[in-house]
Amino acid sequence: MLNVINKLLEPIRNKIILMITKAVIKSVNDSADIQLVKVDLGNGEIITSVERLQNFGFTSNPEDGTPALVLCLNGEREHPIIIATDSEDRPNVTPGNSAVYNATGTNIKLLGGDIYITMDNIRIGGVLASKLVNESFKTLFNSHVHATAALGPPVPPTVPMTDLNLTSKTKAE
Repeated sequence: MLNVINKLLEPIRNKIILMITKAVIKSVNDSADIQLVKVDLGNGEIITSVERLQNFGFTSNPEDGTPALVLCLNGEREHPIIIATDSEDRPNVTPGNSAVYNATGTNIKLLGGDIYITMDNIRIGGVLASKLVNESFKTLFNSHVHATAALGPPVPPTVPMTDLNLTSKTKAE
């Protein structure tokens, strides 16, 4: 009797097992309305043109080799959908916080009430944000003069600004 029940449940059990699986991304086509991805499900099972769903307002193009989670509706491999991807490049954040990142280490972290940006240059509206203490400021500082006592000519600063005084900050804190 138990064997009969197991035989009847086996197709259902197999469909459930096949519904969600891990995969490795082999390539991404980001030229269509929705990303189409080639994935390796393991054991030599390669599927092409897998749709990759993304959250509204966020997009990315995962590198080859990125792990993915694939949902196969009704346990069928005919129309799989990638519902999540992950990366070893993901920055660590504490509970309740968020980050946006890429494979080069650039990231924006929302930590408590603060925003931390890790990148070489910040562009706002396509224009590189000016650093607060930059070469122009250094030149201006080193060329200004102070009026001295009535006995002598104006003099430049006694300690000139050097590159060590420059900053990468683009706003005062």
